[in-house]
Amino acid sequence: MLELKGVCYSAEDENREAEILKDINVTVDDRFVAVTGPNGSGKSTLAKIVAGILKPTAGQILLDGVDITGLSITERANLYHLEIKLLIEHKLYKFPIDQELDICHQK
Repeated sequence: MLELKGVCYSAEDENREAEILKDINVTVDDRFVAVTGPNGSGKSTLAKIVAGILKPTAGQILLDGVDITGLSITERANLYHLEIKLLIEHKLYKFPIDQELDICHQK
């Protein structure tokens, strides 16, 4: 479960502070969620904050009850052991994601 509690994000532009996200509170229980809205409404900024690319100026991000607000994108990815399951000729092979990416890039 992903929870955003009081998430805010402001950015400075030419000595002026612009409030992009203000007091976002949401709980996501589903595995797939679509965020829609007009251009400039903060969708990309919200996605970057959840991913760890940007840090919120206020608030908390919780993943399964763990505060991940201060974690980098790499640290967030390492929270859980990620695996890709590959089905070839009725056999299931499991690879850690880093090994799978290496396999994909080998020629």
